[in-house]
Amino acid sequence: MSQTVGELLTATLGDLGVTQVFGIVGDALNPFTDAIRRDERVKWLGVRHEEGAALAAAGQTKLTGRLGVCARTTGPGGTHLLAGLYEARHDHAPVQGATFRNPDFAMYAQACGATGLRATQPNRLRDTLALALATPGPVIVDVVGNPAEIPSMPHIHADQVWKFGIGKMREAFAKS
Repeated sequence: MSQTVGELLTATLGDLGVTQVFGIVGDALNPFTDAIRRDERVKWLGVRHEEGAALAAAGQTKLTGRLGVCARTTGPGGTHLLAGLYEARHDHAPVQGATFRNPDFAMYAQACGATGLRATQPNRLRDTLALALATPGPVIVDVVGNPAEIPSMPHIHADQVWKFGIGKMREAFAKS
């Protein structure tokens, strides 16, 4: 059975020793976050802003020396992610930012002085990631899974909904 781009990316990151990916969930990221959910080696850490994801990945890299990874979905989040990666570039931290479903965000990253790579074919993803890792400083890897694919709904389990609801009720009661 063939792997999806999200599964291939998650497996590659896991093979590289990445244990966490910082980001905001969105339609274009659903296949990637679903693959992370099923992989025991890599965990998704949600943040409230893309720049926060990039800063968290940069901080993790600076503190641990391991590769930091952040991800963003479509829309203006790429600009926010790039702003956070500037901090990593300033400190020469090896951080990878993955963007999904955007018209050549890698070119935009290059225009802003960052390194931008675009992965358009699943069989070339490992090579693109290897090139990104060999590049000093932060790198934007723009992953195009399937440009014709309609964004899928996330797989949410009843226990996740229950825990979210309980957490929100506790928050509301704590405020009153």
